[in-house]
Amino acid sequence: ATQHPTGTTVLEPGLLLQYKRPRNTPPLRITHVFKKTVHVVAYGTPSEARNARKPHPLGRAQIEADLKDGSASLCTEDLPEELFRTLFSANPSTPKKSSSGGDSSSPSEIVFEWIKPLIKDLETEENLAPTRFKALISRRASALHMCDSTVRRLVIRYYYFGRVREALIPLVPGPQPKDVPGCARKR
Repeated sequence: ATQHPTGTTVLEPGLLLQYKRPRNTPPLRITHVFKKTVHVVAYGTPSEARNARKPHPLGRAQIEADLKDGSASLCTEDLPEELFRTLFSANPSTPKKSSSGGDSSSPSEIVFEWIKPLIKDLETEENLAPTRFKALISRRASALHMCDSTVRRLVIRYYYFGRVREALIPLVPGPQPKDVPGCARKR
């Protein structure tokens, strides 16, 4: 954990930063914490992860001031259930277990191995600059013989859900179930 020099604030990757005003502002997922900056992504629903933007910097001093005066707060959130509804689930009533425990054959571990060198490179603040970020993604995609956008989405998805490997499990394709019965379908 990275601590404020005076020891008053602890900012960690994976936490959500929620501003109290304006009301419709989405929470921000902290992806990286450096001495002068904190990198964040806007956090929403699992389906919004597909089009999430790369982490962008905010001033650490300002965030700590906002936390201190109460205009912002830090919180956590459990992984959404959508992450555990995969195409590979033969029996939906089977309890879901965390695959981070070291099972190297699990889908999330296999995908994490693809992006692991990139995640390591992105721990350096200079590599989060737009041109370096794009170049590193492109280089890794070439090494994997994959499309740049696929590798980019995997990396962003990993950060979007708080650096959790289970976030790399493929979501079930198609429309999500509606909460309210009888909703009219939008065209």
